[in-house]
Amino acid sequence: MVDNQENRSWQSRLIQPGLPWNKEPIRPAEVNDGLLAAMVDRTNTLEDARYQKIVPNQYIIELSEENYARNYKPIEVDILKQWKDSLLERLMLANSRQGRKEYRLAGRLQLTIRVVDDLKDSQARILCQVASDDSSGHSPKGNITACLKWIDGERQWDLLSDIVSVGRDAQCSVHLDMPAVQERRLVSGVHANLRYETGGYHIYDGEPGGKSSLNGTFVNGKAVSPEGHRLQDGDIIILASIDPTKPRADTPGAAVLRFQSTC
Repeated sequence: MVDNQENRSWQSRLIQPGLPWNKEPIRPAEVNDGLLAAMVDRTNTLEDARYQKIVPNQYIIELSEENYARNYKPIEVDILKQWKDSLLERLMLANSRQGRKEYRLAGRLQLTIRVVDDLKDSQARILCQVASDDSSGHSPKGNITACLKWIDGERQWDLLSDIVSVGRDAQCSVHLDMPAVQERRLVSGVHANLRYETGGYHIYDGEPGGKSSLNGTFVNGKAVSPEGHRLQDGDIIILASIDPTKPRADTPGAAVLRFQSTC
């Protein structure tokens, strides 16, 4: 929880009930909806020279003291993680629907909660801003660049973003356009996604929002769980297996990649 912070550069959004007689404390799910709306609100975004929209990456959620103590403090760590995951999934979905990478974060995604004395229990305030973060160990935009390499070493994709999609579709950050992958269609359109979290990349199966790939994602021979897998240098990733108990790198149409923490 944050106690004090200057608000001069922050954009503000007040969340309150639509009906004036509703006095129920505002819940985490309602704040989540407000965060998603704030992230893609045009008034909160910047545009770079390539017409990409840079969305806020720093958020402060303000609550009344009583509501925070009762409904947020006991599970604050879990709530913050859920909000962060939801924002990342919303960003990936927005890019997928546009068919190109239209939105991106300026730096590491950060969320904090703080108590204020000018809000009712039924209200919350979201402050957000675009702020670059090039600190070593916090963002993949520093000097160390991770990458994915095609198993034969002929192709390489640098991981320069907090979120990376992998699959057959052209809008994926890692577009697998190899003829065998495209023709056999064992690999899904958006087969897996990587997210930069807690100082490293984690891989998740399927599209953002919960839709799994058709034939699974595997790291070092083991299926990636719904909680994801933190990638280590040299990990072998197999996208698609006919037999999920025995993923094979030589399956025609499967994609085999090596993760490298420095490239």
